[in-house]
Amino acid sequence: GGVEYDDGTVATVSQQARDVAQFLSWTSEPESEERKKNACKYMVVLAFMALSVGYYKRWKWSPLKTRQIAYVKGVGGAGAH
Repeated sequence: GGVEYDDGTVATVSQQARDVAQFLSWTSEPESEERKKNACKYMVVLAFMALSVGYYKRWKWSPLKTRQIAYVKGVGGAGAH
């Protein structure tokens, strides 16, 4: 093996291949960690906004959804003659 790990990990071929693959992935997109963090923040804000809008809609429309329409027969209209 050509690698000695400080933490005592055995330097097997599969371990070294995994490390090389991870390093190549990191070098191809070094900003991916920051992008993942930003995506998590955006998802939290999006969830909060969705809950806020849902609550506001319920609060705003509740008077219209809970009203009662009462019909009084014989008062006004075409059948009052």
